[in-house]
Amino acid sequence: MTLANPSTTALGGRSGDHVGPVDVGLPAVLTRAVDWAKQRRRRRYVAAVKRRLRRYDPPAGR
Repeated sequence: MTLANPSTTALGGRSGDHVGPVDVGLPAVLTRAVDWAKQRRRRRYVAAVKRRLRRYDPPAGR
């Protein structure tokens, strides 16, 4: 897989389901690491939001 070839997908065979312009041209390992970091950050953000909701709005009857 040559990185200069636009016909190949950025993730080396996986069709670009969520590939943005940032990921194009990176090796697959780097792209996967970036995706993993994004997912982790997003999960931590979601967890923080849920924690905040639980703190200020306790579920009734639980």
